[in-house]
Amino acid sequence: AFDDWLFASPIGARSKIDALKKAVELLGPDRYKEVAADPWIAQQIQRNVTLYDLSNSTNNRRIPRIIYQEMVISGPAGKQQLFKLLEEHVGLKPIAASP
Repeated sequence: AFDDWLFASPIGARSKIDALKKAVELLGPDRYKEVAADPWIAQQIQRNVTLYDLSNSTNNRRIPRIIYQEMVISGPAGKQQLFKLLEEHVGLKPIAASP
């Protein structure tokens, strides 16, 4: 629900204040305080901001983008590049093609 709200803005990015208000609205004040106190939340937000900054740097404005952990692929990903990402970082293995 938060992502839907966050990305549905017709005028661009939401403000931090509006985002906090929406989070409290969705979670309720007590649950929000509990979640906000978890250090993992701050770390995840910082990681997401860093990835956003990385994917929008002057040298990296091509889309589509694939972001996995700290890896960012910009522009059309080649088949081999995508397979390598899936195999090395996600642990997926290719299956034999049917004849």
